[in-house]
Amino acid sequence: MAGALTSCSLPVFRPLNRRPKTAKRFRVLAEIQESVKEAEKQTSSVSPLEDFKPPDPKPFSVRPDKRGDVFGASLPLFFRFGSGVFAQGYSVSFVPEDQFPAGQYAMSMSGNKLKETAKLGPRPEKPIEIYEYEGCPFCRKVREIVAVLDLDVLFYPCPRNGPNFRPKVLQMGGKQQFPYMVDPNTGVAMYESDDIIKYLVNKYGDGSVPILLSLGLFTTITAGLAMTGRLGKGSSYTPSKLPPEPIELWAYEGSPFCKLVREVIVELELPHILHSCARGSPKRQILFERVGHFQAPYLEDPNTGVKMFESADIIEYLKWDDVKVDKHRENYLGHSIKAPVGKDLHWYARDKKSAASDAEAAKEEIRRIKEEEEQAMREALGLAPKRSTRPQGNRLDKHEYAELVKRGSTAEDLGAGHAEAAQVQGLGLYKVPRERAESSSTQMKLEGTAPEGEERASIPRSPNVGSDEEASDDDDRRRKKKRRHDERKEEKRKDKREKKRSHDSDDRRKHRKDKERRRHGSD
Repeated sequence: MAGALTSCSLPVFRPLNRRPKTAKRFRVLAEIQESVKEAEKQTSSVSPLEDFKPPDPKPFSVRPDKRGDVFGASLPLFFRFGSGVFAQGYSVSFVPEDQFPAGQYAMSMSGNKLKETAKLGPRPEKPIEIYEYEGCPFCRKVREIVAVLDLDVLFYPCPRNGPNFRPKVLQMGGKQQFPYMVDPNTGVAMYESDDIIKYLVNKYGDGSVPILLSLGLFTTITAGLAMTGRLGKGSSYTPSKLPPEPIELWAYEGSPFCKLVREVIVELELPHILHSCARGSPKRQILFERVGHFQAPYLEDPNTGVKMFESADIIEYLKWDDVKVDKHRENYLGHSIKAPVGKDLHWYARDKKSAASDAEAAKEEIRRIKEEEEQAMREALGLAPKRSTRPQGNRLDKHEYAELVKRGSTAEDLGAGHAEAAQVQGLGLYKVPRERAESSSTQMKLEGTAPEGEERASIPRSPNVGSDEEASDDDDRRRKKKRRHDERKEEKRKDKREKKRSHDSDDRRKHRKDKERRRHGSD
């Protein structure tokens, strides 16, 4: 079965043509790391558990209350045909127990040892970072290739409504789409599960994508069907306390026990380093040498010093509802946001500058809303004039517009009564009647006197000047009125003539018809 999974080699994929914005990615990552370091200084670490005793490992045993969960988590083995169970280049051989070296990990079977090996590509120096969540078929495809390539990955869970890492993906990549991969070894960051798979096999594999991950739509459909047994699990956020350091999990995608633990970790949005240990992985030997036993999953919590096997006990360690009556409840992760832990530990999502600016913007918006409400209330009560709904800008009212039209017209257009509207009024202006102005100008020309401005300033104003002006204005109005009256009378005369002319023509026409009718009758 393993040979069928990995022996079929596809053509080597060409290197990806995407040119990542390396400088931008590194700058964003550096800002995130700085914010994390600042938060770590002000965050109280989780206290270590002194009297905690981890459970003893029980290989191939299922707790009675977890049988249904284990069965639902086992469906991916059938829908995905074991993809993610075996490492790349997996091979197996049987060695008699008396010939097998002591101190090495191997499964025992009928007096023989099952020796498992794999052919792996180059190893990354730093863990690859992947933002994803359990309930996504595209994310499952990426997790399967991680297990096949036997890579160590720093997972940042991004469940729906998660407040911590979903905003980070939007900040780094420009959109909330999953999975999202960042390779700190090369500076490459990308979306799209198929592109991520191609990149990983070209960089850390032999360049060929496993057949079960290269079938396009069929791969995506089967990955979705694989989640039907655990529908909705590992997709929605549950309030939790984030640890100062990521927890470490030894697991692989094809194990149903590992899937149950990852569902809880993702729901609690706990960042974790996953040490992939699929069948044939050399990490099985590493864990065997460290603890004297291999079993997946295996949890290491550097914040509390807890190290434990058994998926059911790991879940109870992570979840608050299962341990809230325990004397060490304040030391547990998961739902311990409900526990009296003191300071806020949501340091992954804290950004002091953006938080302060958002608070100021919210205050300013509230202030504007209150001002608008107060103004609307004053207008409704009649205490203030009502404002127009449309922006007025520099619009003129009708009086200003009429005055502007007057100033832009000539004296002939406006008539004698509005001739003064074309003049610019200023200091020392003196209005002289038309007859007197003409006589005074004639006299100035004959006598060669001073300019008009000086003459006006030197001539004392007569008390009868105002009455003369008013008399001339009255004469103008009377002349205009008489002219309009004459024009109306003339129009009436014309109308009468036209009516009479039309009436006479009608009478002549009728008389002519009667005459012709009588002539025809006499004939």
